Amino acid sequence: MAAQVTSPPGGAGHLVLAFAVLACYLSVNGTATAEVFPAHIRALGVGFGYAVANSLFEGRLR
Repeated sequence: MAAQVTSPPGGAGHLVLAFAVLACYLSVNGTATAEVFPAHIRALGVGFGYAVANSLFEGRLR
C-alpha cells in the first residue's frame, strides 16, 4: 500500500492514519493489560513477552 503513494500529502495522510490507530491502541493498552493479569503475576505477564523478544533478538531492540 505504501508503494502506491506518489505524493507527499498522500504519504502524510497514511502516516496520520497509522498514528491515529496506534494512539487508540496505546491509550488503553496499560489498563487492558492490568485487567487481564491478576495482581500476583502481573509483572510476569507484562514482562515475559519483552524478555522473550529481547532474548530472541540478542538485546538489539534498542
